[in-house]
Amino acid sequence: MTIDEIKSLMNEFKRSELTALKIRQGEFELELKKESAVTPFMPPAQNQLAIPAAPPSMFAPPIAEPVQKKSTKYFRSPMVGTFYKALSPDAKPFVSVGDKIEKGTVVCIIEAMKLMNEVEADKEGTIIKILVEDGQMVEFDQPILELS
Repeated sequence: MTIDEIKSLMNEFKRSELTALKIRQGEFELELKKESAVTPFMPPAQNQLAIPAAPPSMFAPPIAEPVQKKSTKYFRSPMVGTFYKALSPDAKPFVSVGDKIEKGTVVCIIEAMKLMNEVEADKEGTIIKILVEDGQMVEFDQPILELS
């Protein structure tokens, strides 16, 4: 299975309603899981008294208006693997905090299945923070860079 096929499969899985997927082809094995925000349905208990909700108090504190945050974007890992910020330990990093990146800019390398994959930015912005350490394992769709 090629890396493009894996990327395509991961994107399709992300958009699907599936919560788990496991594929095995010879020695290659890929397992994808989503965390579910759905809570299991609990039927109402029988013979339980319904307690009416308290009326809103005229002395209740006012509801605060939502604070508008500046728009922060994240560049996310396109695959599972090991994150590297440069070609080698003594090489200059691809990007640093404060750098402005454009679509197509190589931002890191992710090693997956003994293959070194140059990862290009899919959005533009200025790097506020690098969220992972060099040599750290990253998951699919894990935020790697915080952009403004």
